[in-house]
Amino acid sequence: MRSVAVGDGTLDQRLTRRILHEFGERRRDAPPAVVPDIPLTEREFEVLGLLTQGLSNAEIAARLFVELSTVKYHLAGLLQKTGARDRLQAVLWGIRAGVVDAR
Repeated sequence: MRSVAVGDGTLDQRLTRRILHEFGERRRDAPPAVVPDIPLTEREFEVLGLLTQGLSNAEIAARLFVELSTVKYHLAGLLQKTGARDRLQAVLWGIRAGVVDAR
């Protein structure tokens, strides 16, 4: 509960990174995906890319030099636009859509 309250993920970051790495390895042989017509902002793409690296909201805020609330705002927009229920689904959407690299 405490980690979620400060903006961290509910899964251990090492586990999230491992899952994303394994998924990325499996996707290398897949045909390229068509980028969906979803108007993500440049910042939402940046947040998505950092999510792919398994970073927490606090780590993303530090990397982008913004407030934690700003990251949460962009993450909420990203989830709404992609129809994802959580961070992991957003990352999987990005990988499947070919807009982020899981390597």
